[in-house]
Amino acid sequence: MMNNHIEVNQKVASLIDNTSKRWNVEALLQVFAIGDIEILLRNQPADWTMCNIGYDWNKQSRILGVAWVVRNHRGVVLFHSRSSFAQIPNKEEARLQAILWAVESMASLKLSKVVFAGQFKEEFEAVMKPMDWPLYAFQSGEISKALLAMKDAQLLVVSRNSNRGASLIATSVTRENRHQSYVASGPTGWLFELFVNESRFL
Repeated sequence: MMNNHIEVNQKVASLIDNTSKRWNVEALLQVFAIGDIEILLRNQPADWTMCNIGYDWNKQSRILGVAWVVRNHRGVVLFHSRSSFAQIPNKEEARLQAILWAVESMASLKLSKVVFAGQFKEEFEAVMKPMDWPLYAFQSGEISKALLAMKDAQLLVVSRNSNRGASLIATSVTRENRHQSYVASGPTGWLFELFVNESRFL
């Protein structure tokens, strides 16, 4: 029994980053399913926040709608933001711009410990495991450079259901022509009930 106990402790220790003392996402990917990792990273200490990133790109107009929603460790929305970009040539560029915009926004807000969450499997995994994603070397490099402005950050791939709020705000740009950019505290009024319901499961 003692040997088994030591072995378990060693495995858990290997999943923790020695510098930040937080979960090492790359190591977690080798052991857990995406859904389980999402649960682990949502349960961050009080000084960590989660930034959900949403985007919607219209191929015909080449308009990109982007949004982010920042929550505290209890799932309560602290801030949210929306913006738009014109003349975005393809979906790959749209996804990259959404991520870079969110990271730059968090740096501007002086948030130092952030989990960036979104539907960006290729881009996020390319940052964490660049050798496995050679076709995403450019995106990986751009995101890694942007993350240098953050004191501490983690990347988390989530499902659309886990990212509904940010996605709906981004979609309002392309489907409802809400192009005005803004940053606001708390949740947006028209999605207030959705955010309250989501926070109960975080």
